[in-house]
Amino acid sequence: MNARRSELPKMPNRKQEDGAERRRYRVCAPVEREGQDTFWPRLGTAFVNEGKDGKPATITIRLSAHPLGDTLMLFEDDAREPGAEG
Repeated sequence: MNARRSELPKMPNRKQEDGAERRRYRVCAPVEREGQDTFWPRLGTAFVNEGKDGKPATITIRLSAHPLGDTLMLFEDDAREPGAEG
């Protein structure tokens, strides 16, 4: 089966307290369908929190739905790239 991402809505830009933009990801889970392409529903959003005081960065994942399986995929949200629509 061919894995293909469905068209997902773009998230608005978010800025940190220092004015820098946070890297944002779409959280999706593959749903295998017999005789059809893999469906990639969006389940939430993830973003990187920069480390403070020498601590490592963390990733926050916010789910609005639970996956049917045991796999989550993070796709970089390219709506924030220069020239991207959104």
